[in-house]
Amino acid sequence: MKPVGMFVVRMEAALLAGALLASPFILYQMWRFVAPGLLEHERRAFPLAVGAASLCFLGGVSMAYWVVLPIALRFLVGLGTEYVQPQFDIAHYVGFLLRLCLAFGVVFQLPVFSYFLTRLGVLTPKFLQRSRRYAVVAVVVLAALLTPPDVASQLLMAGPLLVLYEASIWVSKLADRKRR
Repeated sequence: MKPVGMFVVRMEAALLAGALLASPFILYQMWRFVAPGLLEHERRAFPLAVGAASLCFLGGVSMAYWVVLPIALRFLVGLGTEYVQPQFDIAHYVGFLLRLCLAFGVVFQLPVFSYFLTRLGVLTPKFLQRSRRYAVVAVVVLAALLTPPDVASQLLMAGPLLVLYEASIWVSKLADRKRR
């Protein structure tokens, strides 16, 4: 471990814990700033949007931590040989864990983004349906690039992404009905 490794880990943990603990206050302050400029129906929709985005993010983080991380670590440890044993540095492990959880949390926002883009008129359900073939290819390529090169990890990332894409089409249909 590097001399500052444990210090960096403690600082990252403190920053993450601080951000998580402060997030309700930060969201409240953002609400207080934005609310006066919103229309009544927008004010009513805001708590639902924040709740949906939070649930999607937590779902992504949970998937990364409880499902993908153990499989990825098993694969990475399996790369060792009789003569070369993997040794994880705590700072690199925590960084890997945070990046993985953040990436899954952000990717799980896909239905929320598609809802708002549809409500704004930028995206349509028909476009998402017509683009499904390209989305499948993009998801498989993305999963191959972001996961260790074993089929199980790639499927564990590609499967939820494809489900999220289908959920985005469904959410986009709902948003399109409300928009019209």
